[in-house]
Amino acid sequence: MENSAPAVGLVVPVFNTSPGYLDQCVSSALGQSVEIDLVLVDDASTTPETLESLKGWIARGVTVITHPTNLGVASALNTGIRHLSTPYVLPVCSDDIVRPDYARAARDILDASPNVSIVASPLELFDGNTGIWQPRPVTSPRDLLYATCLPGMSVFRRSDWDAVGRYHEGLRWGEDWDLWLRIVHDHGEAVVLGEPLYRWRSHPSQLSLDPPTWFCK
Repeated sequence: MENSAPAVGLVVPVFNTSPGYLDQCVSSALGQSVEIDLVLVDDASTTPETLESLKGWIARGVTVITHPTNLGVASALNTGIRHLSTPYVLPVCSDDIVRPDYARAARDILDASPNVSIVASPLELFDGNTGIWQPRPVTSPRDLLYATCLPGMSVFRRSDWDAVGRYHEGLRWGEDWDLWLRIVHDHGEAVVLGEPLYRWRSHPSQLSLDPPTWFCK
């Protein structure tokens, strides 16, 4: 792992996540090939198994911020990002897995390309359905007008998140789509990495075993 100040901060919202899934997720976040910051935001979980897993990670030095009541994903993401001081942010679903080079690859692009505001990875589906979901580059808000072509687990500039007003906490779904529209409109384009560096778990407790239907095909 490179020994330098972290450029990418990972935020993991947690709500009653299976401890096995959560432990895999956090381990993958900590296994990045560059130094990262990591914060878990417990959005008022109630299951004892999840709470025990979170206690275990706190004991190992991982930062966990707890909401006293369940406020939703957008609020949990905003809470976690406010805690970070890194210039770039990667939201991570608490049952997914991040491959070791995702933070490095996104950092290198954002460092070198001031016109790029968002770096997306193709999604490798696993644990239910399998295959690759391929995002599309975005150069204009028109590319996102009818559907989002970018997964929520994309790396973006913290300064852009702050400038456009952060995640809209009144939204219970599509908070990432809304944020991407505002960032692309005001700041810069989105690019897609050439290989899948994010594993998207599809399992029966989700509403769907496929990526959300509003993703572009």
